[in-house]
Amino acid sequence: MTKRNIWAVTLIVLVIGLFWVSAEFSDSFAVAVEFIREFAEQFPIRSLLIFLALTVISALLFSFSSVWFLPVAIGVWGKGITFLLLLGGWIIGNIVSYLIGKYAGYPLVSKFVSEKKMQEYRELYLEGDAGFGIVFLSRFVLPSEIPGYILGTFRYRFWPYFLATLLSEAPYALIAVYAVDAVLRRDIALLSVWGGIWAICAVFLAALVRRKLRQRKSA
Repeated sequence: MTKRNIWAVTLIVLVIGLFWVSAEFSDSFAVAVEFIREFAEQFPIRSLLIFLALTVISALLFSFSSVWFLPVAIGVWGKGITFLLLLGGWIIGNIVSYLIGKYAGYPLVSKFVSEKKMQEYRELYLEGDAGFGIVFLSRFVLPSEIPGYILGTFRYRFWPYFLATLLSEAPYALIAVYAVDAVLRRDIALLSVWGGIWAICAVFLAALVRRKLRQRKSA
């Protein structure tokens, strides 16, 4: 795990702990949900578009995550609509990042991806028998913003990229929504199940990618 992921997981655990043990924190959350619910009832389309825009931004920026808005979104719209909005926003954001990489190219991408990393990604995606499988797997184990910018820069075909993005983001969105809902319900058993599913998938997919890379290096 990267330092970024470690800090993110630590922060999430702290917030969950506060939600479960602090009555004041829970009350503040209830007030926030009620305020946004009233806004959503008064401006239904605008509120949906605001949340959708935030999820799009989260798929474009490295330091911004839409996960923090999920508790309120679930409280206002429920799990089903929240899942569709989250997945839709992530898909749109990844399409935009792909187009930015394709038309702005390396001069822009190089501002947040080093030349050494670019070469590693070039080897990962373009050299040898990479194909759709490695693109799909890498979407699970790389930061979600990276593949769009990189694959756009490398002019990877759009429709395979789109399919890999859809198939990889859908389970993440589902796990995120139901894990957050488990926190809201204070259901530690259900939270453990969803967290365990995510951890098992992450380890399994990371192992597959590393195995694939070792095979290509030894070929």
